[in-house]
Amino acid sequence: MPQLDKVTFLSQFFWLSFFFLGFYLLLAKTFLPKMSRVLKVRSRYLGGVTQSAWQEENKKVSLSQSELSADGFKNFRSFFTENFQNTGEWAQASLSNMNKKELLDTNKKYMATLGHQSIVTNKTLNNLVTLLPPSKVDGEMYEKMYIATLFSSI
Repeated sequence: MPQLDKVTFLSQFFWLSFFFLGFYLLLAKTFLPKMSRVLKVRSRYLGGVTQSAWQEENKKVSLSQSELSADGFKNFRSFFTENFQNTGEWAQASLSNMNKKELLDTNKKYMATLGHQSIVTNKTLNNLVTLLPPSKVDGEMYEKMYIATLFSSI
């Protein structure tokens, strides 16, 4: 195994010791004194303040937090309702403009096609009624077709 090789073991141990000692000195000389100063200031501040002062400060913070959240939700709601209304108005205007300008010819062709189909259907039913004589067996069918032609021609 290369980790236990006798040739490279001494150099690996040297660099491990070097970086570990460097990291330890960096922490001991720079970061730990800064942290101890912060902890000392905090303990002095906590020692001079009573429990009731902490409770009052806690109440102030919670009230300001609730006011801020209520104000934020109110602004959020008004913003989104306004945007949804504007979006709805824009969509309605776009749709009406599209129907007036771009889809007018398509709508006319569609209505003409529907009219043509209803005329063809009426003619076909009229031809069937005139071709098929009323009989006793098919009298009910004849009446239904005649009624259908009357209502479809309206």
